[in-house]
Amino acid sequence: MKIKDVHLKDLLEIHEDTAKLMLGSTRMVIMPADSIGELMEFIMQISDENMLEMFFYRMGEHAGQHDAETLKRDFSPDTLEDWLAMGPAIHSGEGIVHAKPEVMEVDPDNGHFLFKGVWENSFMAEQWLDRIGQVDHPVCTLLTGYANGYVTKIMGHEVEARETACIAKGDDVCRFEIRFKEEWD
Repeated sequence: MKIKDVHLKDLLEIHEDTAKLMLGSTRMVIMPADSIGELMEFIMQISDENMLEMFFYRMGEHAGQHDAETLKRDFSPDTLEDWLAMGPAIHSGEGIVHAKPEVMEVDPDNGHFLFKGVWENSFMAEQWLDRIGQVDHPVCTLLTGYANGYVTKIMGHEVEARETACIAKGDDVCRFEIRFKEEWD
């Protein structure tokens, strides 16, 4: 499958007899973004910002790993680049964020990997601003966790995803950059 053929609405199957929404062999759920915002607020009440960020990072990382496996198994991407680009396409279709890749340089034989782009309309940043307020650091840990888990699973090599700009800290847009972990040093 080519990335140009990936449209979440066409890949989802609704099984009305069992009330299951399926993406390939994976069950999906739909819930209001405000429910996740409420969870964010609750975690802040019982713990702290560090716990909130760790919770959502881990949740995103697991989702990214799982999506990488599911997309490979159920939708057979034609190329490594198609497989890499499917993650942002699926995330966009899920309403999590409008992911817009800008740069993709893949050269694992020479130890180089770079994937950069923009995250527009991040529900995570919007919920953060609505419930916690503006801060001095990026907050889209669900997205960075997803990117890290997704790309690490595909490349079979540890990467590090970073959010380099975030609307929750006053930037115009959220931006991401993913590199092999050792390339950040």
